[in-house]
Amino acid sequence: MYVVDKKNIILVTNTKDIIDLKTPKTTATLKTATLIGFPNYGSSGSITPLPGTKVELETCRNILIGGGYKVTLQLQNDATEINARKISNATIIHFA
Repeated sequence: MYVVDKKNIILVTNTKDIIDLKTPKTTATLKTATLIGFPNYGSSGSITPLPGTKVELETCRNILIGGGYKVTLQLQNDATEINARKISNATIIHFA
């Protein structure tokens, strides 16, 4: 069993984040995740895909779904900088 299975870990980067934690949020907001990775680097073959990133994302997706999260998975042609910049209202964002 991992610590993340027992505790809700939140990255706090400044005091404003602590104030935001005290503000009640809806369950739907607290239970959303976006996973992005395993991009399509094109056909030139100059960059090879990182081994294991697709498996990493699928494993994270399964764990989060098991925890009641609504998960958005962006792979291959959907794993772009443009789509990453459009992510909003996700409490978990994971890049692989």
